[in-house]
Amino acid sequence: MHSYTNPILSIPRSINLLGALALATMDKLRNEPVDTLTTRAALLALSKYPGCSIDALRANLGLSHPATVRVVAGLMHSGLLTKTTGTDRRSVALTLSTEGHDAVAQALHQRQQALSQMLQPLSARELRQFEALALKILWHETRDAAHALKICRLCDEADCLAQGCPVECKECGQAQPS
Repeated sequence: MHSYTNPILSIPRSINLLGALALATMDKLRNEPVDTLTTRAALLALSKYPGCSIDALRANLGLSHPATVRVVAGLMHSGLLTKTTGTDRRSVALTLSTEGHDAVAQALHQRQQALSQMLQPLSARELRQFEALALKILWHETRDAAHALKICRLCDEADCLAQGCPVECKECGQAQPS
């Protein structure tokens, strides 16, 4: 790591704008009707990694084991998830039910609608600029595989992976996408 300090970062307005944008984004996502952000993150993780264990889900969500067990119990109670015996008979394999897959589709649609509204005021040129800046920030922010999972826990990865996800690229030791 280098010791170069960006003089722009000494400007409190840039810091405040980034913080306000992050909070406005999270508030927008929290206002969507599909349960909580944790529930949505769990559903999305299970859609990406069917058959994963509670421990793998715990790592993805950044929760304690007991908290993850409670999330899993809630999803099972709602009929969104099934549990089967895992690979070592002591663990369980978690799989979305048909209703769980429907909830994932609904959550992704709601997320797209909410975030599209936030980007609506930007012109096509501004959207390209925003995307370039976001790619750079996310690539530099990604620390390791576990962190990558946490960063993308609410993402609809299909388009991003096809075009070059900065988090995935950094995790795999690839150059920052453009």
